[in-house]
Amino acid sequence: MKFLVTGGAGFIGSAFTKNLVQGNYLDLGFKPTSIQILDLFTYAGKIHNLDPIVNDPRVNIIRGDIANAETVENLVKQSDFIINFAAESHVDRSIENADNFVKSNFVGVNNILNSLKTHPDKRFLQVSTDEVYGSLETGSATEDFNLLPNSPYAATKAAADLLVRSYIETFRINAIITRSANNFGPNQDPEKLIPKLIQRALHNQDLELYGDGNNVREWVHVDDNCRGISICLAKGTAGEIYNIGGSPKSNNQMAKLILECVSKSKSKIVYIDDRKGHDFRYSLDDSKITTLGYKRATEIDQNIKDLIQ
Repeated sequence: MKFLVTGGAGFIGSAFTKNLVQGNYLDLGFKPTSIQILDLFTYAGKIHNLDPIVNDPRVNIIRGDIANAETVENLVKQSDFIINFAAESHVDRSIENADNFVKSNFVGVNNILNSLKTHPDKRFLQVSTDEVYGSLETGSATEDFNLLPNSPYAATKAAADLLVRSYIETFRINAIITRSANNFGPNQDPEKLIPKLIQRALHNQDLELYGDGNNVREWVHVDDNCRGISICLAKGTAGEIYNIGGSPKSNNQMAKLILECVSKSKSKIVYIDDRKGHDFRYSLDDSKITTLGYKRATEIDQNIKDLIQ
């Protein structure tokens, strides 16, 4: 079993790869003989994320760009399973300039898909996001909801999902898409909400929230998401999409939970000008993936306490 993990030094990609190498997916039949990790090592991809497995003889770490077609083609040819975590993912950065998002999130996926046209036997999983569904006032998005992305980041992910779908239909490639809620856990870049709030709380700084702080997100621990991805890779039906949901909390609720865990006053929460095009609420119906045997193993309040420690 030969794996290619693109974006494998990033937050979610490294969590998946460590679980894979450490044998946590053996029950799903995954016994890797080699794991190639392709990462550009920008600010979000860090070699120390891979410290526990960097000396494993099965692991080969390649510094390279998913947007380089030749690099991708050579690695895909050597692999049985390709899991794409590589992505620019910070919404604020995409609002400032979307160029790198188009390059990584769309052009990079196109390179993988072009490589798979002549290798339809290989199994490909595209890691996507709940943000492609846009903001929901009520209810939860099923996998067949319309895609209504509202940020440049979400738009590039939605475009990549549609490109994957087109290759499934046109070239019959063996591909699956997962769309997960907001991830959190160890080694997440501090530009993201939860680590940023935790760091500010620990340093007795104000916790800044956009608008009125009532925007709602679903939160899934990174290990739960990676377990869901691995189950879809092992048991999912080619051509299908699977949502991986989480626990809903408003940004206010999350900030208050973090402050409570560090025994700080809720008066540390302050509100700043809202983000452009700020989605109010995400919510996923993930009943489909439960038919494969998936269920979340962790509880968010305890996860946050453990993460702070």
